[in-house]
Amino acid sequence: MDRFFTWYRVPEDRRVQFASLKLTGTAQLFWESVEDLLERRHAPPVGSWEEMKCRLQEKYLPQSYRGNLLDQWNALTQGNRPVTEYVTQFDEFRMRCHIVEDEAMTLSRFRQGLKDDLRRELVLRGVTTLDYAYSLVRDYESVMRTPFGRRGDNRPSITPAPTLSPKSLLGPPPSNVSPAWKNKGKGHEIPRTSSRLQCFKCKGFGHISSNCPSQTLVIEEHEGIVDELLEDQVYEPKLEEFGDLGDDEDTFLGCIRTFPVDLSSVPHAPDTPRLSVVRCTLIQPKGADDWRCHAIFHTYIKINDKGCKIIVVSGSCINAVSVATVSRLGLQPVPHPQPYSVSWVDTSSIAVKERCLVPIQFLEYKDRIWCDVIPMDVGHVILGRPWLFDLDVTIHGRSNSYSFVFNGKKIHLNPLPPKPVGSQQTKKIVKRKGLNIINSMEFERALVSASVVFAVVVMEVPLASPIVVPDEAQSFFQEFRDVFPEDLPDHLPSLRDIQHAIDLVPGASLPNLPHYRMNPTEHAELQRQVGELLHKGFIRESLSPCAVPALLTPKKDGSWRMCIDSRAINRITVKYRFPIPRLDDMLDMMVGATIFSKIDLKSGYHQIRIRQGDEWKTAFKTKDGFYEWLVMPFGLTNAPSTFMRVMTQALRPFMGKFLVVYFDDIFVYNRTKEQHLDHLTQVCSTLRETNLYANVKKCSFFTDRVVFLGFIVSSTGVSADPTKIQAIVGWPEPKTIHDVRSFHGLATFYRRFIQGFNTIMAPITECMKMGEFQWTLEAAKAFKLVKKRMTEAPVMRLPDFSKVFEVDCDASGVGIGGVLS
Repeated sequence: MDRFFTWYRVPEDRRVQFASLKLTGTAQLFWESVEDLLERRHAPPVGSWEEMKCRLQEKYLPQSYRGNLLDQWNALTQGNRPVTEYVTQFDEFRMRCHIVEDEAMTLSRFRQGLKDDLRRELVLRGVTTLDYAYSLVRDYESVMRTPFGRRGDNRPSITPAPTLSPKSLLGPPPSNVSPAWKNKGKGHEIPRTSSRLQCFKCKGFGHISSNCPSQTLVIEEHEGIVDELLEDQVYEPKLEEFGDLGDDEDTFLGCIRTFPVDLSSVPHAPDTPRLSVVRCTLIQPKGADDWRCHAIFHTYIKINDKGCKIIVVSGSCINAVSVATVSRLGLQPVPHPQPYSVSWVDTSSIAVKERCLVPIQFLEYKDRIWCDVIPMDVGHVILGRPWLFDLDVTIHGRSNSYSFVFNGKKIHLNPLPPKPVGSQQTKKIVKRKGLNIINSMEFERALVSASVVFAVVVMEVPLASPIVVPDEAQSFFQEFRDVFPEDLPDHLPSLRDIQHAIDLVPGASLPNLPHYRMNPTEHAELQRQVGELLHKGFIRESLSPCAVPALLTPKKDGSWRMCIDSRAINRITVKYRFPIPRLDDMLDMMVGATIFSKIDLKSGYHQIRIRQGDEWKTAFKTKDGFYEWLVMPFGLTNAPSTFMRVMTQALRPFMGKFLVVYFDDIFVYNRTKEQHLDHLTQVCSTLRETNLYANVKKCSFFTDRVVFLGFIVSSTGVSADPTKIQAIVGWPEPKTIHDVRSFHGLATFYRRFIQGFNTIMAPITECMKMGEFQWTLEAAKAFKLVKKRMTEAPVMRLPDFSKVFEVDCDASGVGIGGVLS
């Protein structure tokens, strides 16, 4: 808990409260009893984390705990175990006992538990520090456990014979010394000495390793003899000798292209072979041999008189040849005896169903190798573990080279350095199939290297401005560019008079709900948006006792919007009311207008702050974190009222004169362009003064019609939105009561455009009254009639309140009906 409080910088006055929330079971009951006892005695509550720790230790930590721990430490000995285990356990006891003593006393404890030989070594060397003692005993035991070949004069001389074969050289030489006791009778005992000397080399008794009769040769000497007897051959091809290399390209940015293959016919074995080959362009000033540290071994050979690129990789479990190379060289693939799937570094898999014999030849080496046919373009041929195993190839890491023995000759394969990319070098441009695009995980792997990674990032740039502004309004638009930024500023909005307050119902229990399960794609998108909000400062990590989950909802453009499922916190929130404008009233205000502009705020809710002290009530969970809002999020119960209060306060002088506001939509309407330009300037100046920002992509200026809450408002009147009409016309025939209700709600929204709407919809309404859904013939006729009437919907004129209204009544004896005209 101490580390948690330090990392998250939890204030001292909140540590006790947070720690008490983490207690469970009997510990929670104990702490509640402590708090109740203090409250009954009218004593101050526990206010510090240190005091809370002391009370918990008194309750749950036995008084004899430290004494028992110290007794175990004093009784600790090495015994028959390695000294490294003894050092680890001794150091653990030293840290857990928390005893402040002189280092000489601790060193004395350490010596008493060691074996006699190690304790004697520490005394002879005069060790005075504990760290040096640790290091010395480890090194001493490591040396005593490792057999060393001595290079004294008594070593048997070696004279290589001219007909000596490598196989005989690599085997252990026959021993030319026989112990005196070896040929004795069966019952003869091994002579014993008083000192019981034991050889560290042969583990025998009666002699030491320097006088051991079982002398053996060290590996380095055998390898040296073999190297002297074999003829060295080094293969370093010259690129100018190779003509067309096919589709090979020397460098690209950490990309491995795979091609989709149907894997339904390929069984997935538990241990899927993995083929790992990664190249990346690393361009920066380096030393002469630095490139060997990062480059994968590759060289060029000729196969069927055509140049091919060979890559040798110890991380590949198979030998592979590309599909294009098989076709180019005219090789004959055959069905694979055991089809399987191969995995690349990005976990994608492709099927392997064929293989073929590839003739490989360079210097004295000549062979035909079975290679699996795989669609790839990292190289023409990949030689992996099977080839390295068959030839017992030696890997030289620093020189990035390979060597092996073939027909009595040692063959060295040296890597080719990367081609220099200079300003005067003309690079051959090869038209590739597809793009070498890498994902974020592959790019992160490339960034692990200490070298510089150059990446090309494609960004969509619009060819023209999305805002169409008349020539006479260009100066206005340029003047208020700061009101229409590309994105909100990376800091909290200014502190306004109106902030979003969250008052909870007294005595209500706080919700603590788990996060929602998401697929990897949705989770990555949610984490991206959370990261952006953290960067902007709109959210912060939370220690709140309540939490609700976060989720994603789709937008019209196909992107995702992060929302918070605040239903649980909304149920215990005190509701506040603020009048929301009526649609009819706003339409009536636009009568006579001929020029319209629409200003849409950018993430309007995020431009309003949460009241200080209420941030913990907005806490939400994701799979990987716990956060709380500093700005007003979507989904809170009083958020619409708060937003309308802010907008009304800012734009009150203009509302009802030339402007209507409906949440984050601001509509400016006028009769002339001059008035409209002047009023737009006033509105944008107010937005600038109040630090409110608009979304330029959703704004429209100086138009003769505007889309307003599903209606088209123009100088001629109000008409239905064609996109909504098309949705009604294309509505399928209802199959359930839910379908009927959905259609009824959408059609009712435009009822003003259909005369006698209630009478036409009556059969459909009856279907919703029945206990069981029944789609009648009358309902089907009404369904088609409503669709037909919607396509013939007229343009309704807005009422002109400067004229006299007439009421035409009917002559019904049952009720009174009338039309206002």
